[in-house]
Amino acid sequence: MHPMLNIAVKYEYKTPLEFTTSVPADKRGRIGVDDNGEPVYMFTDGQKTNLDMPAYLSVGATLRPVKPLLIAGYYGYFFDQDANWDGRETLLESNSWELGLGAEFSLSEKFLISGGYIMTETG
Repeated sequence: MHPMLNIAVKYEYKTPLEFTTSVPADKRGRIGVDDNGEPVYMFTDGQKTNLDMPAYLSVGATLRPVKPLLIAGYYGYFFDQDANWDGRETLLESNSWELGLGAEFSLSEKFLISGGYIMTETG
């Protein structure tokens, strides 16, 4: 058997999402009053919020150097700072990324042993 290598690349475009809060008057959750004596609520009916899904790029690969052994790796990058989160995206120091590594070894036709590691770094 020859060594086998598979590589995959995926890109997901940013998805703009805008949500509108719909809350009946008796369910708004009064939490106090402002300086003018007007009530302050936890939820405001009709409030619009942007919570975009950021663009995402990932690259993955598997390598089978010999028949019983499979090695896999993965890298993903989130373009968080380009998303519209109503200004909260400016609080990020950097975009997020994740890295994964794994291996699998076939002991027999019915049994295998595997292990892996994944880490994520958020901005």
